[in-house]
Amino acid sequence: MEQDRRVAFIDLGTNSARMMAVSVKENGAYSLLSDQKVAVRLGEGGFSSNKLTPEAMDRALLVLSRFAKSAKSLGATEITALATSATRDAANSEEFIDRVKGETGLDLKVISGLEEARLIYLGVSRGHYLRGKNGLFIDIGGGSTELILGHEGDFSFLDSLQVGTIRVYNRFFEPGYMGPVDESTFEDMKRHVLSRAIRSLKKLRSAQFDRVLASSGTARHLQELAVRSFPELAEPPTDGPTLTLRGLKKVSRMLCPLPAAEREKLKGVSPRRKDIIVSGAAILETIMEELAIERLTVADRSLRNGMLEDYLVRNGLVEGLSVREESVLRLGRSCGFDESHGRHIAALTLSLFDSSLSLGLHEFNPIDRELLYYGALLHDIGMFLSLKDHHAHGSYIVRHSQLLGFTDREMDVLSALVHYHRGKRPKARDAVLASMDEGASNMVQRCSMFLRMAESMDRSHREIISRCRFEKREKRVYLVLTVKEPSEWDLERWALETDLEDFKKVFRISLKLEGSE
Repeated sequence: MEQDRRVAFIDLGTNSARMMAVSVKENGAYSLLSDQKVAVRLGEGGFSSNKLTPEAMDRALLVLSRFAKSAKSLGATEITALATSATRDAANSEEFIDRVKGETGLDLKVISGLEEARLIYLGVSRGHYLRGKNGLFIDIGGGSTELILGHEGDFSFLDSLQVGTIRVYNRFFEPGYMGPVDESTFEDMKRHVLSRAIRSLKKLRSAQFDRVLASSGTARHLQELAVRSFPELAEPPTDGPTLTLRGLKKVSRMLCPLPAAEREKLKGVSPRRKDIIVSGAAILETIMEELAIERLTVADRSLRNGMLEDYLVRNGLVEGLSVREESVLRLGRSCGFDESHGRHIAALTLSLFDSSLSLGLHEFNPIDRELLYYGALLHDIGMFLSLKDHHAHGSYIVRHSQLLGFTDREMDVLSALVHYHRGKRPKARDAVLASMDEGASNMVQRCSMFLRMAESMDRSHREIISRCRFEKREKRVYLVLTVKEPSEWDLERWALETDLEDFKKVFRISLKLEGSE
């Protein structure tokens, strides 16, 4: 009988860190083992200096270390750790990530704002029945605010705004300010939020949505304050607690004149939010006013739930096309790429990867294989700009496209694979690879060889070579090809002969070419 998987998901935000551990069955069903949250204030003081402060990093490292130990004690064999706005925007993020790895053993991955929005959508939409109608999803974090439009099946709009409770607080107040907020300052805060959100709000004003779901701790605290302070304004819950714009406005006007010490005495305000709750109210009030939202539902699911949902899809435990592959194909099709050629090159590339793995020529893992597959699909994406240097154009397009489901490191690898599918063979000192860690650089240098050889096998774009594989016979390695038209593959053979020399330099082994019908 197959044992259940035990996995943990860590979300390191600007204000809080969260860890959820679950036990997952082979049919995709799961049960919660632990759900923890700790305020770390990673972004405290960081947005003004564009750096994570040593104190903030120390706090986060302490919490991450505890989370890692807790997950392992619960039997988790896989831990996914993601970082969002504060780490994403910090100039010293690499230093912090290295410390996390060295001091906790966790591979902390930084995700883009759009990826953060997608995961929030996944987490919240799977927990609410929208009856086939569109919903607007709002998540106010410490460093950013995500807006998503979609239904149970898919999203139609994603955006990540550069406004969050800590970010707005830092803009208007000196660090440690715990005093009241006068009315004019509160209105200035709202105008600032509007200036950062205006483009998204314009798009959403013309959209139709039947439900509004707010998934952040900020929304939950403001809703609890409204119900406890103004019970006469409370409305019956609709698939969760309800917050009205009228109730929110009364809460905002109640909070502003109070110093933080007095706010903390109110039921519904936690000590860790007593200073930033006003900036959270300014963000939510602006969005609700601008989109004419009279009421919203506060959801109890968020990004870490989306991480779990994404994990289930990626591991084939629930049905559905991987968001990564869907995102890659969407990008390729938007650029008018030759999908048939891309899929053929991808099939040849993976055959080379798999057969060389079986011969012990490398030890790359399934994630590396997946990235190689996506790189092969998109290798010619730069062709719609020009044939000359299309590998460089394609690399740029991929790196700046914000593909969903990928970390920054994976985007670097994917971009580099597209770059090196032709032209000069990659070397560690190249500018394209210089910023990568050793593992990523090594993967690109070796795996791009498979993609380059696959591209050589279809120089004519006629799929003359239908299959390929590496074989080892009597201590010699052969590249065995199935050639549909033996008299028509001169272009492919000449290109491959050049690749044989590069293959020997990369893998330190001689390779013989063998074609068959």
